[in-house]
Amino acid sequence: MRSFSLFLVLLISGIIAACARIGGGFLPDEDARRVLSILAEKEEQHSRVLLYGTARSKIPGRSISTRFFMVIEKPERLRFDGLDPFGNTIISAVLSRNEGIVCIPLKNTTYRAEDTERLIRHFTGISITVYDFVSLFMNEASIKGKIFESLRRNEKNGYMITMRNENQSTHFVYTVSEGYDIDELRIQDENNSVVLQMQYSDFMRENNINFPKRINIKIPSYSAWMELRVEDIEMDVEISDDTFYLKIPAGMKIINLDEKI
Repeated sequence: MRSFSLFLVLLISGIIAACARIGGGFLPDEDARRVLSILAEKEEQHSRVLLYGTARSKIPGRSISTRFFMVIEKPERLRFDGLDPFGNTIISAVLSRNEGIVCIPLKNTTYRAEDTERLIRHFTGISITVYDFVSLFMNEASIKGKIFESLRRNEKNGYMITMRNENQSTHFVYTVSEGYDIDELRIQDENNSVVLQMQYSDFMRENNINFPKRINIKIPSYSAWMELRVEDIEMDVEISDDTFYLKIPAGMKIINLDEKI
């Protein structure tokens, strides 16, 4: 009788544990494959997008406000130009899957070049690839080349996904909505400390593609943040190759980003 009672307790405990596992949102492998497949398919969608808006950045002891112009040829490459209140270029960048070039003026009456460079250096000091960097601004999961670790349901009927780079201890923790948009990305180091946080909101749907009109970027270790607010979006526009060629005038400094920025 005692052994039967013990068996009954163990059986009930097992059922409770199984229910807790399901209720807690840990998905079976086939569901994980389905979700990852959808995200990978979105990652490969082709589109050409023009974005206009404002950007605010803050680094220790300094605040920067700009207007920006961004061109995205998804999923291959991106161009970003930031202008000061007088229309002067304070940053131009072209990023592709394999390389990145950033151009900043050595002299500017509004902003110091060393402040902009310091922010870029700190941002790019995070162990991610240029491809990851481009994906951050495209609201994509950047599944390729990463090792899947876990996927579970969250309280909003979306998903929490954890992945890591193949040859690094950097972890990517995605919060994905029920509609498979990336709401948040946290990049964590080997100690699980957050080195970069991206939050996406106010989504706009154009041509079956959702794009966030607000992107918040935080670098906790540097006490820095940036907010991009998209004011206008144009989809499926003609983009020439010249758009992604930086014509570098005198007085500009070039920062080359290699494959491992």
